[in-house]
Amino acid sequence: MARHVLLCLLCLLTCIPGGMLLTNEELARVTEYIKKEMTDGHLNFQHAYAVKFTLGECRRLSPEVIKQALSQEDIESLRDTVYKFGVYNGPRMVAASYSDSQVSQPTLHAEYRLLHGEGNVSPIQNLMNKAPEAGCVVFFSLYSPCLSRCVNIENDFNIIKELSVFDNVNEAQRAFVFRNIYSDDKKRPDNEIVDGWRSLNERMTLFNCKNGNCDRCFIRPVGGKESLVVRKCLHP
Repeated sequence: MARHVLLCLLCLLTCIPGGMLLTNEELARVTEYIKKEMTDGHLNFQHAYAVKFTLGECRRLSPEVIKQALSQEDIESLRDTVYKFGVYNGPRMVAASYSDSQVSQPTLHAEYRLLHGEGNVSPIQNLMNKAPEAGCVVFFSLYSPCLSRCVNIENDFNIIKELSVFDNVNEAQRAFVFRNIYSDDKKRPDNEIVDGWRSLNERMTLFNCKNGNCDRCFIRPVGGKESLVVRKCLHP
């Protein structure tokens, strides 16, 4: 009986329509691999990337699987392009920094540049259109999407609506990950941060991943009307 109750409680905390989420351990492996092997020491300022894996790879996101899936990425090009405020487009991932203020006014945030782009097809839409088909997707931002623009649905530069680009991927197999809280938002009350993040979490499950550990930022009980915030994400 005790075991049955425990399983039910775990399901209330972690189960969502469509199956189990990408696990905290899998997300940690993906983000740590990209940090150590591709970006660390080169992209220590705000940047974002989206990376996709096939359904078969998603079933076992081991370090070996991640390495093989990303073996065709041009790491030097990724570093150089993003460092120079460009947008990197690779076989399995896209990446960008914020735009150079001398080129674009206002400065465009990294997440927006990947989701919106400058042409008819955004970098992420182009990535999703290419083979192989995405079985799971990780969208990473070094800093959490800002409350004033990125998650503000009243702002023309918000990213919430653009996240529909991932709608063809199972809800359980897409995650939005950040490492640090955006500096300007640290000054805001917790309830403002929660309200802003919740609008994003409703489209793509939000995680905080730092130092090899990942925490899901909201818990949505089965049948519950509103997601509950995990306070650890507010103070990583």
